[in-house]
Amino acid sequence: MEIQNRKIPEGEFMAMRQEVLQQWPTGRDVDLTEAAAYQKQQKPSRNFSARLIEAKKEHRTLIQPRAGVPVLEEHIKLMQYLEKEGEAALLPTTIDSYTRQNRYAEAEDGIQESIRLGRAMLNGFPAVNHGVAGCRRVIESVHTPLQVRHGTPDARLLTEIAYAGGFTSYEGGGISYNLPYCKNVPMETTIRSWQYVDRLTGLYEEMGISINREPYGPLTGTLVPPCISHAAAIIEALLAAEQGVRNITVGYGQCGNIVQDIAAIRTLEELTDRVIHAKVQVERENPTLPRLTTGPTRISEAFRERFGKAGEAAERVLARSSRALGFDLPWGLLTVEYGTSPVTAPGETQRLTISITECPHDNRLACFNWQLPEGWTMNPGPSQALQCKQRMTAFLAVEITPGEFSDSVVYLPVRLRLSDRRSPLWLTVPFQLRGAVGQEDLVYSEWYKDDEDRLFARRAEKLFLK
Repeated sequence: MEIQNRKIPEGEFMAMRQEVLQQWPTGRDVDLTEAAAYQKQQKPSRNFSARLIEAKKEHRTLIQPRAGVPVLEEHIKLMQYLEKEGEAALLPTTIDSYTRQNRYAEAEDGIQESIRLGRAMLNGFPAVNHGVAGCRRVIESVHTPLQVRHGTPDARLLTEIAYAGGFTSYEGGGISYNLPYCKNVPMETTIRSWQYVDRLTGLYEEMGISINREPYGPLTGTLVPPCISHAAAIIEALLAAEQGVRNITVGYGQCGNIVQDIAAIRTLEELTDRVIHAKVQVERENPTLPRLTTGPTRISEAFRERFGKAGEAAERVLARSSRALGFDLPWGLLTVEYGTSPVTAPGETQRLTISITECPHDNRLACFNWQLPEGWTMNPGPSQALQCKQRMTAFLAVEITPGEFSDSVVYLPVRLRLSDRRSPLWLTVPFQLRGAVGQEDLVYSEWYKDDEDRLFARRAEKLFLK
């Protein structure tokens, strides 16, 4: 099986869904459109992603226990107890071992045996057997966000039921749920199954529903070096992002050295952000780069010719406006292009061209609201709406006339919201007062030329005197 880090085409994904939902009778209750509507009507306080973002902004640590029992009513009591008495900021639902191995018939036997004996005969909550309705009873019984935690190599059906049931966070990945949990399943198989999970998460994201994904950081839990667990977490984050996941929590298991553990946690977040942003930037700046695959690298003659002439790259660079601002949004690339220049004066009217490209959503409205200072005006007004469509560029032109400047540079706040999204985005567009910023002629120091000559000499030695 050849695995590539590419987004699963929608037609191929939907064909896979038909097979997945037939694995157990409760799969027939999953309706993607109805599930999305149910998720949208949930209270914001139950959204896992929103709780994480809020805590990160406020620098707060959140506490989440681990828990799960087989009987629905008992699991609800357990969640309510952890919420009220345990004061948990985030709640879990740990899945039983039979469900993790897709042995749903035996999980059903475990539920009935637990009811008969009056005690838990499974080590978790069999969500697939309880189905969409059972999961929703759990979600609606508490006010705290819930996450599914498990260890399932093939979690496709479990994901479908959990998301339709209202869960807003989901743990696991193709690497982290292979190495610690199964020795007889090839890595390619689990990665492919978890690409399905992430593609489903991406579909919900496209419908305006943020679901958090968390790769399992501890791996085997046996003093794994941070470099190994970091690599696995970042790879799984890249795999998830490719399928459309937009809220990812990378995890780390403590190894016992407090200094190393704190350093590992800090570097993991920084490295993950850096790698994902680099990937996005590289693909945006040079989409002709060859993709990484499991096979040997092959570069076609046509690509060599284009690369050697640099015609395509030059054309893209030269076509860019020097007066354009670019904003990398979670759902596309926003460009604001000044008609004349960002350097202006009171009373000078100029045209601003606003465009949105690479939007993964279809038929969404991007609503702009400019917070103009007193005396500044905009035609047709400070509020606009731009219709976005997949694989198309949407344009909007407005005219702005500056008033008085309170400083040499004025940053205009712009509130931007996409339809079906709860939270707006904020960005600033700068304008500089003409004549307010300048500098005298620069004079090089007497040592500058000598330093430059030494630098050129060292470069020449490296290049030609080997």
